[in-house]
Amino acid sequence: MRFVLLIVALAALLPLAARLPHVGLLLWGWLTVMQPHQEVWGLPGWLKLNLITAVVTIGAWLLSREPKLPSAGLLPLLFAGFAGWLIISQLNSLVPDYSWIYFDRHWRVLAFVFLCLVLLNRRPRLHAMIWVLVISIGYHAVTGGAFTIVTGGRHIVLGPPDSMIGDNNHVGIAIVTMIPLMIYLWQHSRVRFVRWGLAATIFLSAVAVFGSFSRGAAISFAVMCALLLLKSRRKLATAVVVAILVVSGMTIMSQFWEQRMQTIAEYDTDASFQGRVDAWIIAYEAARARPLTGLGPRVPYLQAAVDPYLSEPRKVAAAHSIYFEVLGSMGYPALALFLAILAVTWRNLRWIERKAREAPELKWAGDLAAMAQVSLLAFMVGGASVSLEFWEGFWLLVVIGHRARQLVRAHLSAPAPAGRPAALSSPLGAELPR
Repeated sequence: MRFVLLIVALAALLPLAARLPHVGLLLWGWLTVMQPHQEVWGLPGWLKLNLITAVVTIGAWLLSREPKLPSAGLLPLLFAGFAGWLIISQLNSLVPDYSWIYFDRHWRVLAFVFLCLVLLNRRPRLHAMIWVLVISIGYHAVTGGAFTIVTGGRHIVLGPPDSMIGDNNHVGIAIVTMIPLMIYLWQHSRVRFVRWGLAATIFLSAVAVFGSFSRGAAISFAVMCALLLLKSRRKLATAVVVAILVVSGMTIMSQFWEQRMQTIAEYDTDASFQGRVDAWIIAYEAARARPLTGLGPRVPYLQAAVDPYLSEPRKVAAAHSIYFEVLGSMGYPALALFLAILAVTWRNLRWIERKAREAPELKWAGDLAAMAQVSLLAFMVGGASVSLEFWEGFWLLVVIGHRARQLVRAHLSAPAPAGRPAALSSPLGAELPR
């Protein structure tokens, strides 16, 4: 039945995507972030739904009158540089056949992000992609939170198998990153049942974070809560809600969860943490030997490839860090570009927040920028312990920062038309411009 529903949904939406490329982009985002095809049985291995959607979307975009390049700005230049350096790193890979598998995955993500930078050029489109992102991760958060409650917190919450967020640490960080965007949608939704649904999703997301048993996600969650308090205009109410989420989550969890969280203070003796330190050192020494290109995408995972560059024997493992993954795989220039993208995105969001205070009708942009900052900081902290540097959810935060800034700038520079009609309301309650 799930297989039939998925195929029917795609059969209905793909013809629309062939006419409207931004609709295809939303469908592409849903498939790549939520991975609904992982939830069905009987799907033939040769039926690449994501690839089909991508081809239809790109074809429709090329044949349409939509822009073919992102709007001007520093962020698109940094993005182009980072994408170009990924190609250079692959061309200079020590083990090209091995690294090609990861290069192939990474450039598909960057192709999706490029189209987002081009096509999400209107507020309704940007708002729709935020909904797609929240629904996609929210599905796993709701099912994971419900699973945690039913099992009494005795089992680990995992993401969709064979996906970028399949690991418990990865899905935990992904959920934490999405909670502030859920709050933004709750703030700007007027339909009661949508607000109640979002409130329930936020609660179950917090429970799922605890249920992931991820120490990195727990630290990221703490940082997110602290920044939410700083950003909130109703600090007492926010503090009460945060306390309810934390107490509820800890009450549900088993004693094993408490024991695992206590190991955060024992990092100097924890074998798992020390293994990550070894992976970070391997990435650093690989980049020191090949500073311009690194060893190639994910090549630091190969023991034979890294052994010649190590000052002392160390066992290879995933770097468990967005920063060291980029450094070891792509070199110092790529890391500099990656950090610059983070910095420019943060600057864009801060700029939006300041400018939104100048016009009441830009309250949506100010609230979005504030919550996106919370999401970005939570991801940057949590990303120090996971390999999610090419996760679509993070890159969509980058797109939000760039595109929302362009929308705010266009609004502030445009003369106010006489007799401007009132704003429309979307089916989900958020105001949309005519």
